[in-house]
Amino acid sequence: MINFWGVRCWVVSMVVLPVILSSCQYDPPKDREAADELSALNESLDVLVLESRYEEADSLYVQIIETAKSRNNYSALITAYTHYSRALMDRGRYDEALTTTEKALEYVEEYATPEQAVMVKVRKTFALDRLNRRPEALETIEQGMALIPDVDDPVTVARVYATRGGLVSEINPAEALEFSYEALEIFRRERATTNEATIRNNIGRILHRQGDHEKALEEFERALELNHDAGDKVNMAIIYNNQANTLKLLERYEEAVLALMNALEINEELEVTSRVAQNNYNLGNVYLETGELDLAYSFFRQGYEMSREIGFPPGIMYLSMGLAEALMETQRHGEVLTRIREARAIAGRIDNMDMTAKSWEMEARLMETEGAYSEAVEAYKMVMAYSDSLNQRRRDQEFEEVRAAYEVDLAEAENEILRQELDYRERLSTVQQTLLVVLVVTGLIFAGLLIVMYRNHRKLENTYHNLELKSDEIISKNKQLEELNSDLKQLNIDKDRLIDIIVHDLRNPLFGVIGFLDVVAESVHDKEEQKYLEMARKSAYRLNHLIDSLLDVHSLEKQAEDLEMKSTRVDEMVSGMVESYRDNARSKEIQLSVDAEPMEVQTYEPYVSRILDNLFSNAIKFSPAGAKVTVKVGMKNRDWWELKVSDTGPGFSEEDRQKLYQMFARLSAQPTGGEASTGLGLYAVHMLVERLGGTIELQTKQGEGSTFTCRFPIS
Repeated sequence: MINFWGVRCWVVSMVVLPVILSSCQYDPPKDREAADELSALNESLDVLVLESRYEEADSLYVQIIETAKSRNNYSALITAYTHYSRALMDRGRYDEALTTTEKALEYVEEYATPEQAVMVKVRKTFALDRLNRRPEALETIEQGMALIPDVDDPVTVARVYATRGGLVSEINPAEALEFSYEALEIFRRERATTNEATIRNNIGRILHRQGDHEKALEEFERALELNHDAGDKVNMAIIYNNQANTLKLLERYEEAVLALMNALEINEELEVTSRVAQNNYNLGNVYLETGELDLAYSFFRQGYEMSREIGFPPGIMYLSMGLAEALMETQRHGEVLTRIREARAIAGRIDNMDMTAKSWEMEARLMETEGAYSEAVEAYKMVMAYSDSLNQRRRDQEFEEVRAAYEVDLAEAENEILRQELDYRERLSTVQQTLLVVLVVTGLIFAGLLIVMYRNHRKLENTYHNLELKSDEIISKNKQLEELNSDLKQLNIDKDRLIDIIVHDLRNPLFGVIGFLDVVAESVHDKEEQKYLEMARKSAYRLNHLIDSLLDVHSLEKQAEDLEMKSTRVDEMVSGMVESYRDNARSKEIQLSVDAEPMEVQTYEPYVSRILDNLFSNAIKFSPAGAKVTVKVGMKNRDWWELKVSDTGPGFSEEDRQKLYQMFARLSAQPTGGEASTGLGLYAVHMLVERLGGTIELQTKQGEGSTFTCRFPIS
């Protein structure tokens, strides 16, 4: 009897087995080509993510996943998941990024290299941290740190250190900086520019939290330079945002706005709408600080509408609160409650107790402003309740983070002890050789030091000799300077004598000339001759005025600086001086005004009177008809009083300001009534103000007038 079952099995085996063997046939060259192709595609994906070309990255990612799965190339699959999780993180899609890393973890244990396993842990840590799941993030990065002994790539190790440092920055800043600087050193050594920029940004954030804002700004600036050179616009935008937060704390608002506008421009170009909304929120907060409420409202509104458009709950929540704050400040209470409650509803859904407490606090303030005191009290009760819950949650979270860190540190310590024991056994066999090498090297170093010391001794002898020569030269130069100083003093004495001789010898003949011209003027009747005679008389009188002014200034220069200060009613002195110039001003159609605060100060009245007289007479002398001259005197503060003389005359040019207080300075403005000008008035004013221990300041705009402000100490 025929065994049909056996025949059937034989037939099936003969048909199916060749097919199975054919499908399982090993073809090494084709496998290598396929793996190389996927490796190249993954490198392209990494470049697209770094260059923020997200649409192309999305398309290529789908292609890699399909190809890798069809070829059972799980290593390529893990790499693609890891690269793409960053693309999702950069666009604020944190939940999707976490899901992507968890897909990668399904294959890690069986197919990943140590470097791949560590990078998946790093990416998952970032996603958990952004989702505010800090204890899970800390536990994940500790798992990554446990894999470090198996990792050969130093850049991958540094990435783990950097991630750990960022996570513990709030609970242990010192440890965070230690990890971060260790990572920075590796990145710099390996010339990993993009990673160096990232860790510098992290260090800047840690320093910001510690209150070391200037150093934080230095790190942000260096990170920006590195990212600019690398063309990493995504991280440039992130750093600009962090830089702006630090600048805002330093009240450098214009720079903060500039940084945020740079971030906004980049994120709009890259179409990362969630971060555009974040930049708008931060800009709104800056303008709230500066009191520019319309701008604040505008940025909050733009960010709010963007967040609603893309369905971004955290953005809607924060920007709703920003809108409520702006509306409160502008007394537009109608929409405030709607915005507060919208933010609170979202905060409840995403379990953000901090924002819930803030929303109740703002509602309490709103109710209090509108006089609804019972509702305000209830709102304040809710604030207290949520604040207590929030504090308890923070304590629990900090405890959990510390506990997890302790357990990992303990495991690391045990592993370190084992590693040290193995290292000790390996080193034990080479100790003798090492000691011999050390002795030889020490002998060579000692010989080298003797040679260096001998050479340094010779250099010191030469240096000492040169210093002696320089010292002699300096002594000689000092003697020359003393001689020159003595000559200058003698020249100054001779100058004073010469001025005395010239002035007095000129003055007597000049009086004779003036008298003779006055006599001749009475007997001359020809109009042409009278014209020339009048020109001669004016020149003589101008020369006489110049000599008087020169004598006056010369007398002031020689006057002792030990002044006898007396109590003086400055307001009365100013009012009297202004009245004495009324007729002169009226003849030139110039309007005078005085604003004198009643005050009595200890000063030297002759100097103050001379200062006021010179400034006031100059203002009238150089102002055109219809101008206005104002004198103001009053207390600047409890330590200073000030005197101001303002006019609407021609003002001073920039060239005038350079030589304003020089003796005989010739300025661009000319007297408007034919008055004489010696160029000594402002020189005298400057000298007298300094002798009174004061300061003088000019505010001017050519063609619009000037204000001289003299400030004097209150003795």
